[in-house]
Amino acid sequence: MQFSSPYVIKPFLMDLKHVKRSWKDKSKIEPVTPLKAVEYRQCKPSAACKTENSIIRSRSFNTSYEHIVATLDENLSEKSWTRLGRKDQKEEENRGHIKRRHQRSHSVDCTDAVRVSSSRNRKLERSSSIPTSPLLTTPAACKKSPKPRRFNKKRQPFAEIDLFNAIGEGIFDKVEQILKSAEVNVNCSNEDGMTPLDIASLINHVPLIKLLLTFGAKENFNGIGKSDKMLEELIRKTIHSMGDGMKKDDDFSKLNFKLELLRRMKTTLERSKLPNPPSNVQLSVRSVDSLLVSFDEPLPPCGAITVKYKIEWSKTVSFRPLAGSEVVIGDAVKCFTIYQLQTGVPYYVRVSFGNVKGFSNPSVSCPLFAVPSNWREVEKSKPRMEGKMEELDSLLIDSNCIESNSATVGSKKVTIVKKSLKNLFSSTSRFQRHLRRGVYLCCLVYQTDKVLLTTDDYLPCVEVEENATLTQSDLLWFMKVACSWNDVKQLKSDLEKTTSGSLESRLKLLLAIIQLQTSLGISDLGRLRSIPVHSNGVLILVSVLKLKSTKDVACNHAKWCSISKLEKRYDDSDMLMTKTKEIIQEHEAGERRLKEGLYVAYLKLKCSLDKMHVLVDSHAPNILPHQKVRDCPNITKDEWVFLKNMGTPETCSFLDDEQCGRMICFQKKLISACRQLMIRLGVKEDEALSHRLYDVEAVEMSDGITLILILPPAETLCTIPGNTDVCPPGHVVLPVQAFEMAYAWTYEREFIQKYSHLSLTVETNLMLSQQAQREAFSTKELLEAKLRVDRFASIRSQLEDVWRSTRWTMDAVSFARAKGQTQGVPLNILYATIASPNESPTWRRSDEGDSRSCSTDAGYQSDRNEIESATLRVYAAYECGLALGSCVKLRVTSRTTARKVVQLVIQQLNRAVLINGKSGPIYSDDELDDFCLSYVMHGIERIIADHHSPISNKSASQKARFYVRPKHQCLYATSV
Repeated sequence: MQFSSPYVIKPFLMDLKHVKRSWKDKSKIEPVTPLKAVEYRQCKPSAACKTENSIIRSRSFNTSYEHIVATLDENLSEKSWTRLGRKDQKEEENRGHIKRRHQRSHSVDCTDAVRVSSSRNRKLERSSSIPTSPLLTTPAACKKSPKPRRFNKKRQPFAEIDLFNAIGEGIFDKVEQILKSAEVNVNCSNEDGMTPLDIASLINHVPLIKLLLTFGAKENFNGIGKSDKMLEELIRKTIHSMGDGMKKDDDFSKLNFKLELLRRMKTTLERSKLPNPPSNVQLSVRSVDSLLVSFDEPLPPCGAITVKYKIEWSKTVSFRPLAGSEVVIGDAVKCFTIYQLQTGVPYYVRVSFGNVKGFSNPSVSCPLFAVPSNWREVEKSKPRMEGKMEELDSLLIDSNCIESNSATVGSKKVTIVKKSLKNLFSSTSRFQRHLRRGVYLCCLVYQTDKVLLTTDDYLPCVEVEENATLTQSDLLWFMKVACSWNDVKQLKSDLEKTTSGSLESRLKLLLAIIQLQTSLGISDLGRLRSIPVHSNGVLILVSVLKLKSTKDVACNHAKWCSISKLEKRYDDSDMLMTKTKEIIQEHEAGERRLKEGLYVAYLKLKCSLDKMHVLVDSHAPNILPHQKVRDCPNITKDEWVFLKNMGTPETCSFLDDEQCGRMICFQKKLISACRQLMIRLGVKEDEALSHRLYDVEAVEMSDGITLILILPPAETLCTIPGNTDVCPPGHVVLPVQAFEMAYAWTYEREFIQKYSHLSLTVETNLMLSQQAQREAFSTKELLEAKLRVDRFASIRSQLEDVWRSTRWTMDAVSFARAKGQTQGVPLNILYATIASPNESPTWRRSDEGDSRSCSTDAGYQSDRNEIESATLRVYAAYECGLALGSCVKLRVTSRTTARKVVQLVIQQLNRAVLINGKSGPIYSDDELDDFCLSYVMHGIERIIADHHSPISNKSASQKARFYVRPKHQCLYATSV
């Protein structure tokens, strides 16, 4: 190829086809200077050249490159090069950065151009086996791309090395700093296979052990045998390495430090002890197939540090074989849930603490065993929410099918958009500043300690209508809308097609919602407050929305203001602004769920002619007034049967001593919670005895929260208007439907959202179908409209059945209002069975012949007119394993024999020994015949015959002191 003029091709590195094509295009040719020629020869192919589609071998590339440069040298005379080089000499001096960029380049003359280029290409060929692209670039494209920033791979190992060194030196602050600042793996292993927790445990550094456990540290080896052998092997290897004379001083000092640390670990391991067993190991039934184990720190002296605990469970008392076991590292949470157990099978559980030395002796749980069960086994019932979501999904599919298969329903209303110049200058927001008589919709938007205000320094409010009243049905409908804000525009479009005048208020509510959504730039207006704000003929519906960031609202007509400043700016005359902080606190309390556990709740109603209200806490309107009983939410089968049979001869007949002790503990906690709740509500003790427990079901609000309802007598369940009975302080009354919506929003949010959406859709379509049926002319249209009406009515009926099956409130109200025979478990029976907690370990228990139908606080009996009764305090005059002076309170009748009293006293004291964890002695039923009942009066002891009643002598029952003692100690007593 020959060049007739001093030009060079601008795309310099390319294959021959590209050279021919570019040579024909004169616009891509530029004059060459000696400086540019040198630059072209010295430039390297860029990284992009290697990825082009036109790739040729490096050898053919070098040949093409040399051929082009040689041709240039032949056509350009030496004189021309000299003249051009002199002309560009100044330019070369000014561009010294080119020489710095190409450090390896040096000045070459024209005759050496081929040699320089070929040598560079040979180096390129040797350094890369990947074929190089023939596409060559201009000097501007040959600039070196910036090197990518490399990740320091040694940084992470350095942090781990620093962590191990700091633990070995015992520097707590440095270890804490490394764990918090550096991205270090707390469970990394060193060259010897030990984790940070292993080293901290072997040197017995308690603060470091606790610190590492908080960061989730784990150990790498377990047991004294493996640890001891491993340390001996490491010490031997370290001594052998130190004997090498080639080691440097720095390496020798490191090995010396390591040797001292290993010897220290070995000494600590030899002197360390096993931890003490855990204390207060409690076992409870978590669900129908799980158990909950909780325990405490060992009793003092605590001994060695604990880094783990082991849970073992078995179906036999000997724990052979084991049904399962689990080792948990860390002791921050001293409880464990055992899952996937067999229902109705007793399980024995034990717990042991462990450290690097091993595990302590196990502690057996109290009670000794537990049976996974649930109260539903007695009632043969299913959870209320079981399968409800699937039913709603099925109904939603049916509704959508009807809509898709049907023609346009109802009359089409043509919406005419009014256009005028006024719309160009009017503001989109129409927030109200001065609230006059009427209904308003307000959206309280806040973020931490800030609240959103309009430019008029007021909460965003829009007017709904001038009439200051809304029907109860409209309010309930609006609550459903507040659970489905995204359906507002579709609802508005559907309601505009109707001709019913009764829906005007609902349409105005939808318009107000859309106006607020448009003005604030948000579609979700938050949660609707259950209690509207009333003030001087103004009804304000308030929705509360909490934002994560102030940037989530795009409104040019609003600003953020501190809540503290807001309180100082307004006086008491403006009820909405003064209650802002209270509304926010109420909203946050309503969003919080109860902690896991079993609760008692109080159901109290206030009724009017057309409304029914329920008593709730003013700061938590989503739950009834309540008091916690215990942390475990599950009610076992035995506990439920024990509760339902309270006061009958079958109360404890189906239980052994171990189970009966658990029932007494459950009853004590239940009584304590009931009393605390009654005191907080201002219910007097004598009035509380006429209340009863709802024993049809235990309300399971969600997984982990269970309620036992307390019901007033049927006569006082509902308070009528004008009654002097007022709400307790801190409590308000809500419509039952509003309470159910608030409760469902907190505990069953997904369900209530889906139900509200489906209910609004079906109700609207049903109204449109009914309107189409009225407007139908032909027989075909009439039949089609009637079919749609029937199908939507059927869906609405099924939907109401689903909603009704979840309404435990109304079921409890119906049960409480039923008059006639006694319903539920009377509290007087619950209270009478056990004495007050201050009198532990004393009990009250009636004779088997007593009935459950009593209504007094002294005990339970059949009929006062026929059978006399009395309360006896019987003392233990034998070795019972309890404190001196232990006694049992019994409610006995004239039918109760002395032999029965002896049996009851000894059995109750046996249970007290088991409950309190005493060593005994425990007396069997065969040994009960060796005891007798006696009483002391006027210094004389008399023995009561087994077949006599202890209250047959009235003076003795009132003044004497009764004892249960062995018969061989009553040789000198008088028989009566």
